[in-house]
Amino acid sequence: MTERRYTVLFEPAEEGGFVVTCPALPGLVTEGDTLDEAREMAKDAIRGHLESLAKDGLPAPDDVRLTQDPVKEEIEVALPQPAGANICLRSSPKTYCALSSEPGFATRT
Repeated sequence: MTERRYTVLFEPAEEGGFVVTCPALPGLVTEGDTLDEAREMAKDAIRGHLESLAKDGLPAPDDVRLTQDPVKEEIEVALPQPAGANICLRSSPKTYCALSSEPGFATRT
């Protein structure tokens, strides 16, 4: 039996537990309720991925070693307003909404 070593990333999940990814195996994602469970789930997912590659005659990829700590930041993405969506502005103590798809649009306070 051949042993392989891969770097994995454990990210705390909002609902608890950990989400695990492996940079060398894009698309591989698993999770566990505890760090120990997440480790075991990662081993199982990696094993299954490598077995699938072997069945298809493909080589196991080399590990991707992270030379620096990952950067964590929040970014904001602007999306176009869908047709028919309400646009609301809050100005205490009132909220003003415009129904953008109505002819001449209606407002309410």
